Amino acid sequence: MKKREIIYRWLKRGMILEEFPLESMGEVIAQAEITLIGWLTEQNLDEIGQLVRALRGRGSQPRMSLDAIAAQRHAHVLLSFDDTEGHKVVGTGTLFIFEQVTGCKASIEDVVVNGTYRGHGIGETIVRKLVERARLLNATSVSLTSKPERKEANALYAKLGFERRETNVYRLRFPVIGRIP
Repeated sequence: MKKREIIYRWLKRGMILEEFPLESMGEVIAQAEITLIGWLTEQNLDEIGQLVRALRGRGSQPRMSLDAIAAQRHAHVLLSFDDTEGHKVVGTGTLFIFEQVTGCKASIEDVVVNGTYRGHGIGETIVRKLVERARLLNATSVSLTSKPERKEANALYAKLGFERRETNVYRLRFPVIGRIP
């Protein structure tokens, strides 16, 4: 892969930057580190949709999903862009922070990198930045799940210090009828 300039930006909801306090919970975020949903192009949304399809095997409606996620106070979406390819979205990951009776916890979800860009440290940088954000927000632990067949991803998580837990994971699926506003 040729030399690329990969930049990482936190996704925020709204149309103008003044809507967002740049200091939140003791963390200062520079304006250069923020992309607003309203600034994403249709091409960017298509690129995010492709990443979701690569991860999930099915499509999504990126603008609606991103808007709903970014509206949550404790959701932190990180996007990686290739600035040498016209600001192309090449990776993403999301951190959720939540309080439980046992303390503040974090969960990393939906880490995915465009296949052409894999193996160049982008996924590792995304996970490291999400973990760093969890620490800044006083989480006592960070959890994530990964399918066993995602060998490279599982190796990365182990390399970064994540330990495999012996547990049963259960899921109850509901039919998708519509999104509650």
